[in-house]
Amino acid sequence: MTLAAAALVTGVVACSLPTEEPPELQLPTPVVAIPIESLEPTDLQVWEEDPYESEKIEQALVEQGYFRDDVPLSYEDQDFLHTACQESGVPYALALAVIERETQFQNLVGDDGASLGYMQVQERWHWDRMERLGVTDLMNPFGNFRVGCDFLAELLEKYPTQEALTAYNSGSPGYNQYSYDVMANYEKWKELVGDDVSGIKG
Repeated sequence: MTLAAAALVTGVVACSLPTEEPPELQLPTPVVAIPIESLEPTDLQVWEEDPYESEKIEQALVEQGYFRDDVPLSYEDQDFLHTACQESGVPYALALAVIERETQFQNLVGDDGASLGYMQVQERWHWDRMERLGVTDLMNPFGNFRVGCDFLAELLEKYPTQEALTAYNSGSPGYNQYSYDVMANYEKWKELVGDDVSGIKG
């Protein structure tokens, strides 16, 4: 049966059906607004945020190992470093090892003003990287971590870990005291936080 035929049959059937009175229109029951002032305190609890929610979240992250008191960075800076490591693919323990060797976990200016922040990044060598990542201030911990970890990730793609660390420090791959120091730190941090980008030991 074609569509036109089906429509014709439907029309005939529809015309032959007995007509009925339309049902009486039912209006919805009006909603009465209750002033907030008239509600009991218990009624308002469902609308209020838990004042301890942020503390509960922080405690849960501590229990998971995301925040650690044996990492000498504030919880906020630990969060920034976790994010930078996950973004770049750099193991969290390795980033901690570099920061420890570079600045002993201090956000400072070094090399007569040339090297900045926790990871001692030099803008003159990384302005294009900063532009790509949208980083404008290397003394901002999150920006510093992002640029430093991005650079480290690039080196790790080219060289074995220790040679990449030498290149991070001197500009050329190889082996120097700096890379031996960072590798020793790396082994220590791996014991505490594991050896992946999450920094949460399984």
